[in-house]
Amino acid sequence: MLIGVSAIIIGTALWFSVWQTGDETLQKVMHDSVIRIGYSIEPPYAFPDVKGQVTGEAAETARAIVRRLGIQKIEWRQVEFGALLDGLQADFFDVVAASMYITRERAREAAFSEPSLRLTQGLLVNRGNPFKLHSYEDLAGHPRVRVAVLEGSVEERLMRLIGVPDARLIAVRTVRRGLAKVESGKAEALTLTAPAIRQLTEGSGSAKVEMAAPFRQPALAMQLRLAFCGFAFRHKDKGLRAAWNREQAAFIGSPEHLAILSRFGLGPENLPPPGISTKSVLEGK
Repeated sequence: MLIGVSAIIIGTALWFSVWQTGDETLQKVMHDSVIRIGYSIEPPYAFPDVKGQVTGEAAETARAIVRRLGIQKIEWRQVEFGALLDGLQADFFDVVAASMYITRERAREAAFSEPSLRLTQGLLVNRGNPFKLHSYEDLAGHPRVRVAVLEGSVEERLMRLIGVPDARLIAVRTVRRGLAKVESGKAEALTLTAPAIRQLTEGSGSAKVEMAAPFRQPALAMQLRLAFCGFAFRHKDKGLRAAWNREQAAFIGSPEHLAILSRFGLGPENLPPPGISTKSVLEGK
């Protein structure tokens, strides 16, 4: 009987705190017990499995946090990567789960959770790496090299900052289209995060491409603090983001979370280090 009374008290307190926030999105999500999550297909972060269920590092981490929030159902909504923040602003979904880099430019359009993942850059090249490409700077130095970039990605921005002219950039809307550009000879390289490149080369089984190795991380990415990723929310949904951050803080680095990372080719090295916050990332500290 005491356990039942305690549960009622805790549940009542939770609902009171939700309604106190004044966050209409949080109130609706908790009342309906349904949350809409936007994603784009980019293994190993988010993609449909053989049964059509959305999975991946970002998807499974989001699923665990949603469960901890007590929300029973997720409505997954797929769009192209470059349309994720527009879809968020258009109220097509409530959260973006795409292991998206936290940047100042994106922070003008969306409010990020605390960092949930740390990533490095990678490079897909033709088999044998005929142009000897081992860094993003190498791409700028080869006038014959055309580079496929995911539309709206950090890598697209890095290419321009490093000095690759627009005439040699091929913007693609999906990772698969980027792979096809390199396989068909319409591009000599594709830029993505290292885990995405690794997943692409291993998952596609293509004999025409490989992951550039060794690979030097771009100095500019380190200067701009382009290493930390998070979930994205609308600026007005402060209550939802705060509730998400509370559960995320308790989950990140837990045995369950480490098991998720391991399933998708990631590990403890991909955990944000202690002391890193979204505020410090955006301030360049």
